[in-house]
Amino acid sequence: MPELANLADLAHVHLLLNHFPTIGTILRARLLLLAFIRKNDHLKKVSFEVIFLIALATLPVYVSGQAAAEALKGQSGVSAEAICGAQRRGGSAPSS
Repeated sequence: MPELANLADLAHVHLLLNHFPTIGTILRARLLLLAFIRKNDHLKKVSFEVIFLIALATLPVYVSGQAAAEALKGQSGVSAEAICGAQRRGGSAPSS
């Protein structure tokens, strides 16, 4: 049975998508702040929809993170300590 996705593909997905939650959170905070300053209910609703979309974009980033770490292990120039440190900061624990 062929694999659905190999580790390299999931690593690429992780690298492509991992910026959306970070940048989206900054944009979302500014949009929500603007909505409260202008007292605009429509803008508040839009900002909450953006929050929901960012949360949805975070799920594939989280799921593909372990595959990205596995794909990078053993590569020259990649430190295992750096991968474990990134996992700790990201909230996921390395699996044994």
